[in-house]
Amino acid sequence: MATPEFKHPLYKKHEDQLSRVSNIYSGVDSAKQYLQRYSQEDEAEYNARKDIATLDNFVFRTVDDTKNIIFRKPLDDTGITNNDVILYSNKIDLTNTLNEFAKKALSNRIRDGFTFVLVDSVSYDSKTITNKAQQTALGIRPYFVNILRQNVLSWKTDDNGIYTQVVIQEPYTVELDYSIVTLTQLKIWTVRDGRVEIEIWRENKKEYEKVSVTQTALKTIPIVKIGDNNIPPLYDLAKINITHMNRDSEVSNYARVGGAAFLAVFGAMDDGNAPKTLGINNGMRFNDKSQSDVKWIEMEGRNYEMLKSRISYHEEQMNRISSAFTMDQTQEKTAYQVGKETMTGESKAIDYATQLEDGINTALKLLDVYKTEGSYGDNIVEVNKDYDSAILSPEMVASYRLDYTSGIISYEKLIEYLVAGEYFKSMTDEELAVEKARLADSGMGL
Repeated sequence: MATPEFKHPLYKKHEDQLSRVSNIYSGVDSAKQYLQRYSQEDEAEYNARKDIATLDNFVFRTVDDTKNIIFRKPLDDTGITNNDVILYSNKIDLTNTLNEFAKKALSNRIRDGFTFVLVDSVSYDSKTITNKAQQTALGIRPYFVNILRQNVLSWKTDDNGIYTQVVIQEPYTVELDYSIVTLTQLKIWTVRDGRVEIEIWRENKKEYEKVSVTQTALKTIPIVKIGDNNIPPLYDLAKINITHMNRDSEVSNYARVGGAAFLAVFGAMDDGNAPKTLGINNGMRFNDKSQSDVKWIEMEGRNYEMLKSRISYHEEQMNRISSAFTMDQTQEKTAYQVGKETMTGESKAIDYATQLEDGINTALKLLDVYKTEGSYGDNIVEVNKDYDSAILSPEMVASYRLDYTSGIISYEKLIEYLVAGEYFKSMTDEELAVEKARLADSGMGL
C-alpha cells in the first residue's frame, strides 16, 4: 500500500543545506557532528575532542540580530479592529502574542529560506456545538501554527500556485503506564471535489498507517508561505562556521598537546650502560657528546600561528556575510564599503519585513475560513521598516538640555527630541502638561 512519506524533489535537493544551517543555528551539541576526525585519531580521542568542542555561532547571531533590527519596533497592530481578532491576537497560537509569533516566524524564514503559517482550528462536533457561545466557552477558535520548512515534506499546487495538497510531519505523544513516548505522524491536507480533506497517518513499525480521515467544510488549504529562498540564505555562512569550528578545535587540541614540554633524546646512546630508569644517580651515557643531548623542549608554534591566522580569516569572511544582513558596522571600513553594505543589509531587511507583513496579513484574512457566517473584516498589521537608529547619546541629551535651559529651544521641542531619540517614552498631551507643571512648580529646569 502506498504511504505518504514521499519527499518532494525540491525538498530532497535542499535537505542537506537546510539541515546544516539548522544544526549550526541550534548550537554546539548539534553542530559538533560536523567535527572532522583525524586520520590517526581513535574513537575515544575523537569523542573526547567533540565533547570539549566550542562554537562561535555566527549563524544564530546573524538571524537574531536581523530579527532584532526589524523588531526594534513591535508590530503596528492598530489595523486590527475586529474584537474577536484582537482577542485572538493576544494568544494567536494559543500561547504567544501575534508580535512574538511574528518574531519566531521571521527567524525561521531567515534561517530556512522560507516558512509557513497554517491557520488551524480546534476540531469539534458541529451537531452538538451549534453556536458561537458554546464555541467560546470551550475555547474553540482558529489559531496560527508556524510550520517549519523541514516539516513540510511534499506539496502540490494548481496552475495559480494555490496549494491543493500539503503533507506536514509533526510529533504526537503516547502515554504509557510509566512513560510518555513521542512519535511522528503525517497530516495530509488535500483538496478533493472542492472540499479539504485531512488525513492522519501514524508510525506503525517500519511504515505509516492511516488512522483517521476528516472531511471539512473548507474550500482551500489555509496555509501561507513566507519567503522564497530555496537555498537557505545563510548556507554559505554555515559552511564557513563549520570550518571555523574545526580549525578552532585543532587550535585547542594543538595548545593542549603542544603546551606541555616533552623529553627529547638526540644522538647515539651507549646502550650497554643505558639505565632502565632515569633519576638523580641514573643518567644517560652517549658515545659522542658533541653530537648528542637530552633535554626538555617545547613546540615552536608555527602551525599554531598558521591555524590562528586561518581562523581570523574565516571570522572576517563571516563578518562580511553577517554585515550584509545586519548592517553591523563594527569594523573599520571605507565610506564606500559602509554605504554599499548598509544598502545591501537594509534591502534584505526590508524584503524580509515586507514578506512577513504580507504573510501575517494573509493569515489574518484566512481566519474567515472558520467563520460560519459573515467576516472578521479587514485586519492588518504593519512590520517596522525603519532601521535607522535615532537613539541619542548621553552627550546629545546633555546638549539638548543645555539648549532648553539657555532658552534656545522650547520645552515642547526638547521633549519632542528626547522622545524621537528614544530617551523618553511617548507622552500624551495630558502627561506632557502635568510634567511641565511639575517642573514649573519646582522651579527647576531639566
